[in-house]
Amino acid sequence: VVRAVQGLFQSQGWGPVDEHASPYIQARQRLPEARLAQALQITAQVANRRVGAQGYIRGRPVKVADSSTVQLPDTLENQALYPQAPGQKPGCGFPLLKFLPIFSLSSGAISHVVTADWKNHDSRLLHQAWDLLQKGDVLLVDRAFGDYVLLGTMPQRGVDVLARLHGARKVDFGRAQQRLGRNDALFELRKGYQPSNILTAQEWAQLPEQITVRIIRFVAQIRGRTLRVTLVTTLLDPVL
Repeated sequence: VVRAVQGLFQSQGWGPVDEHASPYIQARQRLPEARLAQALQITAQVANRRVGAQGYIRGRPVKVADSSTVQLPDTLENQALYPQAPGQKPGCGFPLLKFLPIFSLSSGAISHVVTADWKNHDSRLLHQAWDLLQKGDVLLVDRAFGDYVLLGTMPQRGVDVLARLHGARKVDFGRAQQRLGRNDALFELRKGYQPSNILTAQEWAQLPEQITVRIIRFVAQIRGRTLRVTLVTTLLDPVL
């Protein structure tokens, strides 16, 4: 980073920059988190403008969400907020932070990040990020997120969903609501009786009693392996 700043100042004729890294490290520790988050959003917006229309669906931006974990410095404060994984003896593990970034399919730039401890389910993290999605977005997620709650709520917000179908849900194309093609059909899903533990009572009540989704199955070559992929989506029009 210091070398990059030195190059920038030299190219602009702004004078020399000290080559030692210590002042940079000290300054970095004083940076306010809110300013870093704002810088992240601005750089993502610039990156999306530069790459143009690739990664869009009919002019609609595609946002990708997925979760991961990272180890933190082993401090008492971090252990209290982000306890280490189970099965590790006290003092033998590191605090574990779970995070969910939202990034652009067109540029790959991350615009927002939601954090929690490892005990929070992926869907709970995504629920915290709902307000970060904008009307017109298409949300691309893996099978951990393709549940009734997301499929039923996002269209109400003007956001469509495309996800891998959860492995526990079995599909019989012979019982489809409407066939759109081979291994491509509309299905009716019904709201469960047990309220979701990630929604408030008001959010659960506003969830529709039934929804129509599109399920598509195909065979693809992924990293040298032949896989049968099943997708579920709220994008119902086969032409669009």
